[in-house]
Amino acid sequence: MDIKEYTENNINDISRLIDEIKTEDVENNEYDPDLKNIKHYQETYFNDQKNKTFLASYTDNIVGFIIGGEKDSETFEIYMHYVSKNYRKKGIAKKLKETITEYARTHNYKEIHSDVLKTNTESIRLNINAGWDKQVFPEFYRFVKKLCKNEDTIAA
Repeated sequence: MDIKEYTENNINDISRLIDEIKTEDVENNEYDPDLKNIKHYQETYFNDQKNKTFLASYTDNIVGFIIGGEKDSETFEIYMHYVSKNYRKKGIAKKLKETITEYARTHNYKEIHSDVLKTNTESIRLNINAGWDKQVFPEFYRFVKKLCKNEDTIAA
């Protein structure tokens, strides 16, 4: 598995993965009408210099991504991440999260946040296993990781 930064050449890969998210959400009766088309993601996330997207490839196939950006001068926020259904349980989400956390650390953010719906048990487990602090809100959990220069990004 390899992790690399998103480039414009990867837009079709991201588009395919977003279509997978929509299909999966419909199958699970969790369709989110806020999931937009790829043009929305380009305008909202990819064209903003304060945001960062990393891609995971497995046997030269893009199978996951993570998108984050600056919430404020001290806080980096993960907006969304996804790993294709057939590639889960292979450590890909963990590696994506480690990569974006390290990016936030090296860019001098003091903490990183990730909001997770209470129904997303896999993401909840990922954050808990990584040692992130959990804050409770009515519809979601906010996971917070304090960033220090020499601290490991995710517990083994």
